[in-house]
Parts: sequence; structure tokens; C-alpha cells
Amino acid sequence: MTQDDSKNYLNQLTKINRRSFIRWSVFLGLASTLGLRFLVPAKGEEFSQLSLFSQSEARLMSSLLSVITFEKDDSEIEKSIVWMDQFLSTFSRREKTEFKIALKLIEHSPILFHGWINRFTSLNKDQQIKALASWKNGATWRRPVFSAVRDLCFFSHYQKEKNWSAIGYDGPIVPLDRAKNSIDFKYEALLARKS
Repeated sequence: MTQDDSKNYLNQLTKINRRSFIRWSVFLGLASTLGLRFLVPAKGEEFSQLSLFSQSEARLMSSLLSVITFEKDDSEIEKSIVWMDQFLSTFSRREKTEFKIALKLIEHSPILFHGWINRFTSLNKDQQIKALASWKNGATWRRPVFSAVRDLCFFSHYQKEKNWSAIGYDGPIVPLDRAKNSIDFKYEALLARKS
């Protein structure tokens, strides 16, 4: 192949008719716009005192908490998010990484599983409920992810004394202000129960 042949071949490859150029321009412009909308996290409230969660992960957990527990008070949601962050900080590095990956999957699940061009945090409440229902009833690998997130949300919500009455829980047998970890106290409580 001579140099002239290679130039002719290159010219044939780079020639594009006007209609194809317009089609590709519209397609790429639309794809980049949708991609940017999907990739850019939703703006929202800022959470303080976080050691494990990023701000976008905290916003996602806030959305999940409000959908799962029907909590509407922003200050209570923030307290729960901080508590979850501290609780998950005690886990092993591997477990923390797996949980963060699960959060990313949930955040991007609307486009992956439903065809909605939004992140989970940008959906309205009805769509968020539908998306979580698909995690609850979905493929075998999605159910444990939903269970872990749901259990963590319930754990953080119902560890507050004001929410105990909603599930008919009167509190621990030994009052919280008297609870000790010593074996002597447990032995005394056991003796008191027998008599």
C-alpha cells in the first residue's frame, strides 16, 4: 500500500454525510446530558460529624431511612445518620467496603433496573418505594442488600426510647440507668428474680 492509497483510505474513513453527522451529534449530545444528570449527585442537606459516610452516601441513607421508617423530622434523621455512621465505623474494613458498594448499587438502581434517568435520591417518594420493593422482591443477590439496609434503618430508628411504643416495647427488664456489665450485678438481678 503506497502513501497515496493510505491517504485515500483515510479520506474515505473520515467522510461522513450531513445526515449521519446530525444524527450522531444529537445522539451524543443527548447521551452526555443524560449521563451528566445521572452521574452528578443530588444536592441536599449537609451532614456533620461523619467519619465513614460521604455526603452523598449520607443523603442516600437519609432517603432510605425516611422511606423505610416514615421518619419526617430532619433533626431525628440526622441523628440517626450520625449514629449509623458511628455504628458502621466499628465494622471491619471489608464489611465497610461491601456496605459502601451496596449503597452505590442502590443509588444507581433506578437506571439499572427501572429505566428511570435519576439517582435514587432524586426520585419522588412513590418511585423510591417502588425501587425499594424491587430490591426486597428482586433477584437473590439483591434481597440481602435490602435486608441489611432495612435492618440498619430499623436498628437506628428503634434504638431511640421515644419510638419504642410504636412496636409495643416497654423497655429493658433492667432500667438503662442501672445497667452494668459486671457479673455481680447480673447475679444480683438473677437472685432478685428467683425470690
